[in-house]
Parts: sequence; structure tokens; C-alpha cells
Amino acid sequence: MIARGVTSQRSDSTPFTTTPSEVLSNSGGKQGLPITVTAYGFRAGEKVNVYWNAGSGTSLGSAIAAANGTTPAITVTVPVVPYGTYHVYAVGAASGASAGQSFKVNPTLTVSPTSGATGSSATVSGTGYGAKETVTIRWDCSTYTCTGSTVLGTAVTDAAGNFGGSSKVSSVRIVIPRNATHVTHTLAGKGTVNSNDFKTATYKVT
Repeated sequence: MIARGVTSQRSDSTPFTTTPSEVLSNSGGKQGLPITVTAYGFRAGEKVNVYWNAGSGTSLGSAIAAANGTTPAITVTVPVVPYGTYHVYAVGAASGASAGQSFKVNPTLTVSPTSGATGSSATVSGTGYGAKETVTIRWDCSTYTCTGSTVLGTAVTDAAGNFGGSSKVSSVRIVIPRNATHVTHTLAGKGTVNSNDFKTATYKVT
């Protein structure tokens, strides 16, 4: 940066460094969620690589910085990893400059079918829980601290925090309580990491 006097024409200069930064479209979400990453303050024309959880970790995508050092929005997919807080990094291939933002992987819970009679069966699957943890499936439970709810089954997740679906760990077969009222009920999948390691789904008794 140069400053020059209008009348004296004297000048002075000082170095000016732009600090790279990064913006994520989401700060948290489920496995497989598409998110966008936009990086700022990189060298004009350099390739900017996006990595998961380390500056040289799993590569998620890349883009070329424009003349102003900004990349177009880079669409990446959240990896299949367990519940927790991770980081998404943008790293300049030529400059080595980097910027990062945190991203929290949250659990999901799915019940199939989503309605049926008392005494009927359903299957429950989940993603994004803690790795190798026990997830308890509870009936009429809407908060992590719910008490008095009926336990319908349990699952021990795989290394990615999943059970059912594409996981090698089976889904949980549940039986709808015979004394359930004919309304929509809340099913919960309760992990053991902390109160955020928790997800609900609904089931309508017909």
C-alpha cells in the first residue's frame, strides 16, 4: 500500500497482507448433505482446494480464485463420519494459505413405515450417531432427558455412527405398543455422547 502527498509528492509504503477467509452455507447437518464453500483472500488465479477436517485431509473439491482472490461457490458433500464437530478447510495450492470453519455432523433417525396399527412392526435406522455407541429407541420421547418412556429396542452403531440402511449393522425392529393411543407419537434415538446426540421421528397409530 502506497500513500503519496498531493502537493509534496512525497510517498511512503507499507506491506498489506490479505488474510484468507471462508464461508460455509451451513454450520451443521447430516452425512451426505451438499454444502457450499466460498473462499476469499487467496491469490488471483490460484487453485483453492477444500479439505475435510485437516489442511491435507480428505479432498472435497476445488475451484480457481478470481482476480479479486475469491472463489466461486464450491459444492461439496459431507462425508460419512460419526457425530461430532469437524472443520472444513480451504487451502491455496500455490500460496499454501488456508482458512477454515467448523461443521457439526448431526444424527438422523428414520422409521419405516411411518404409520400403522398397535402391535404392528416397523424398522428404525439412523446415521451420524457416535461411533460404536449404543442408541436406544424410545417411544413417546421428545427430549434427551425424557423419563418414563418405553424402550422399544437398541442398536450398536458402526464406525461411522450408523445402523440400518446401507450400514452392515441391522436396523432395529420395533413393535408398536398395544396400548398406544390413535395419534401421532414421537420416536427417539438416544445416543450416549451428549444431549445433542439425539434425534426424533414420528409414527402415527391408525
